[in-house]
Amino acid sequence: MTLREKMPLPGQPQPAPMEYAGQWVAWNKDETQIIAHGTDVAKVRAAAIAAGEDDPILEKVRRLNAIHFGP
Repeated sequence: MTLREKMPLPGQPQPAPMEYAGQWVAWNKDETQIIAHGTDVAKVRAAAIAAGEDDPILEKVRRLNAIHFGP
């Protein structure tokens, strides 16, 4: 399981749409499609696996008003 925050670089996929703010999203391995989303990371991962993605990439989508410290 890969947990990380996506920081897009030129030529890389854009972050998840803001409609998912505050939620976890599960991307396919190519990071081209969101397979599942929700507030419980374990349930999101399970839903992605049930949808056929063996190793989904999990991302926590920040809220617009969130303050972030660190890298």
